[in-house]
Amino acid sequence: MNAKFWVDQELGLILKAEVYSTDVNTLGKLIEETMFQRIEINPAIPDDIFSSSLDGYKEVEAEQGN
Repeated sequence: MNAKFWVDQELGLILKAEVYSTDVNTLGKLIEETMFQRIEINPAIPDDIFSSSLDGYKEVEAEQGN
């Protein structure tokens, strides 16, 4: 496999990858490309997104199997 990678030097994050054919008949042809179209590092996330409400649910204990 022959490949090229674009890496963010600060984070070590692969931003783009290209894979090229090693087959004799298609040598060097781009066969796969992966990249971020948009990426946001450390976005602001509100604390309430991690809270949950258990209203309407009841706690039950699992029965022990023999």
